[in-house]
Amino acid sequence: MNLSFASAADIRGLARLKVDGLALFLWSEQRPPTGTAGLVDWRLGGLLSQHLLSGWLRGALGETTLVPLPDGLGASILILSGLGEPETFDEKRFVQAMESTVRTIEILRLDRVALELPDRNRHGLGSAKVMDLFLRIIKDRKRGPREAILIEEGGAEREMRDVIERWERLEAISAGR
Repeated sequence: MNLSFASAADIRGLARLKVDGLALFLWSEQRPPTGTAGLVDWRLGGLLSQHLLSGWLRGALGETTLVPLPDGLGASILILSGLGEPETFDEKRFVQAMESTVRTIEILRLDRVALELPDRNRHGLGSAKVMDLFLRIIKDRKRGPREAILIEEGGAEREMRDVIERWERLEAISAGR
């Protein structure tokens, strides 16, 4: 799988992604959505916020919601995965949410996806740890996407690239290259 990084700081950045699917995460207490989910909510006229307020969308751990997207958002489908309560979020719950998301991507047979990994700094996981866990989850997938674009803002990208490079070196060594 090819991994790359992109910024989606505004709607134009999001539209430039041109992917099959966009995978985002929601906390159960997050009202209104923030980050890229907030941008998508704004572009959808507050649809996600309305569903959150009505209780139809909860952000519960294990919850996966598919939303068709209109033109101009860079993807045809939105995959929203719940993270549950922030107070109970840890490495185990990150893995649960990410495995569920990747499974959904596989079922939908999406070839090119963009993901915004959950806000990990307030939970002590750190960008390098999150990238390591993400790579462990996707490394042996047979039906996973051919390309994943990670939506990242700020300094986390450098830390994540270091982890990717370490994984690539280990793969080269194990393949005898």
